[in-house]
Amino acid sequence: MRNALASVQEENSNPYVQITASQWALGGVLLLVYLLTIGTLNVSSGSPNVHLVYISFLAKTALLFAPFLIARVKGWGWFHPLVFTSLWLFVRQVLPKSGLFVDGLSYHEALPGYTEASLNLLVAYGLGLQAFALGITYLGYATAPRFKVPSLSLAKPSRPLLKTILIGGIAGLAFYRIVSAVGGIGQLILLRGAGLIGRTKAYGGGQWIFLVEQLTNACVIWFATDDRAVKRLSFWGLFVLSLALVFGATGSRSGVLFPVLFLLLIWSIRHHRIPFKTIGGAAVVGIFLIGFLGELRGDRSLLTKPFSESTTDVSASPIEGFSEGIRTIAEYSGSAEGMYPILARVPDEESLLLGKSYASLLALPIPRAIWLNKPEAAGTLAGQVFFDSPGRGVPPGSVGEAYWNFHLLGIIAVFLAWGWFLKWTGRVYLENRESEAVIAFYAVTILIARPHTPTLYEWILTLLPMVVLAYFILQRKGD
Repeated sequence: MRNALASVQEENSNPYVQITASQWALGGVLLLVYLLTIGTLNVSSGSPNVHLVYISFLAKTALLFAPFLIARVKGWGWFHPLVFTSLWLFVRQVLPKSGLFVDGLSYHEALPGYTEASLNLLVAYGLGLQAFALGITYLGYATAPRFKVPSLSLAKPSRPLLKTILIGGIAGLAFYRIVSAVGGIGQLILLRGAGLIGRTKAYGGGQWIFLVEQLTNACVIWFATDDRAVKRLSFWGLFVLSLALVFGATGSRSGVLFPVLFLLLIWSIRHHRIPFKTIGGAAVVGIFLIGFLGELRGDRSLLTKPFSESTTDVSASPIEGFSEGIRTIAEYSGSAEGMYPILARVPDEESLLLGKSYASLLALPIPRAIWLNKPEAAGTLAGQVFFDSPGRGVPPGSVGEAYWNFHLLGIIAVFLAWGWFLKWTGRVYLENRESEAVIAFYAVTILIARPHTPTLYEWILTLLPMVVLAYFILQRKGD
């Protein structure tokens, strides 16, 4: 009895949420089965150089799971910055590409003249560079200087419902401004499939999208700091409304999915346990929504018909929506992957950026209306240079962007700094975890932030307003 009680106390005392021995063992077995399955299928594949893809895949996967081995020794939990970011990379970069590791890559839209053998060499090289970047990240984490950690003095929420409704009113007015700017709901629907640049110009600036998104941020802060929020219909009503407004204004599926993930992470950290069944169900629903919302976003019949008469096949959505989601994920994992043309053409055919894409972060506060030629982020540049699509963003990934800017030295510098940042982020959380809003800030950081300008944009534009809203919704300690 005492041993059981001590075990429970140990789990609850781990600020990163304890990885139990059974969870660790089960995860190891599942990983081994996955690797053996991919390896068996890879051997039977007839694609040239595909064995090199598998070797590089093994190296990357081994380094991804190195923090889990260290966790058994050091007592790190699920939400330790190294453990969680590695797991999240596995979910986003490895699992969706399983078919690539089996059969290799036969076609890439930005490299139409490349043979299958050449493409597979590129894939293997890219995986090797990603494994190298992981090693540099861990080195950076281990050698990080002790940067100063800020102290955040936030307490409990004060009138969260009233303040969230007020923010919702501002978001609603911004959405109305967007609808008016484009000439009505019909034109807004037409713009859902357009690129970000085209939508932003049509709306009269990105500030209106920014304001629409603040209702979601307010809901996340409320959820993180008020135990009663999860049981209140008013909270869930405002949260669902916020997702609807964001999707209507941006057409972004991630704008719908990520706030849900924020809530799951916050709940898990606060309650010191992970609802695996809920996460599994959310994963299935998330893949379905990627497909279903993608079809809905591109359904032009909604311009002239009510939703019930649209061409989106709602009756078949559970199966076809899931399948479409898988196809969408797979497209950006192979034939439209932004890293491969960079590895193929830089620096021989295309010059190094020499920091140009990273400079776009410094230009972020300056509206494009004032600085017409301000630096572009890596995704926009990749769309212009390699895919001949000026309005299309194709993220090259953190390794691809670092390579494009400064070649191998870029990977070393960027990922060394990234390791430092992860160490500092963990210390900020540990020093301030008594302030519940910090859990929200931490969840947003480990889920979104990556050393890649498109994701850094997203992280900055989510975290900074969330901090401001926290000081608005919450009381200061001592008030």
